[in-house]
Amino acid sequence: MRPASCIFLAKTTKQKKLKDKIMIRMIFGSLIGIFGLIGFAVEIGDYQERASWNSYGLLLATILVTVGGCLFYFGRSNRIRKRKAFDLAFSMYREDKRIDVFRIRSEMNISEIEIRKMINKAQTDGLFPEDVEIT
Repeated sequence: MRPASCIFLAKTTKQKKLKDKIMIRMIFGSLIGIFGLIGFAVEIGDYQERASWNSYGLLLATILVTVGGCLFYFGRSNRIRKRKAFDLAFSMYREDKRIDVFRIRSEMNISEIEIRKMINKAQTDGLFPEDVEIT
């Protein structure tokens, strides 16, 4: 049997991996967007010197800003949606000692499979007991 400190360390490591994926997506999105904004600034500087736009530079800067914004937006919305789903599952567990996956699916617009995966991961992390009733 492992000591309690090892179990706690394993649980926190698993939780950090999930948060790290979402945070890495948001950080990369921010960095790519910043590079795109820097590209726009360079293009504006070139326009002031030569009085002509470089279409390839503008296109690249636009693509970078768009991709960076999308990565950041979808990473953040994914994080918020999962947090709300977990909050709803925790409130259901506190009230009835069971989790209604169909109700979470209808309220959060997440697939049932994804919700069951999240709950299973939460059970392995120790957030929910293993014998919780999932309907």
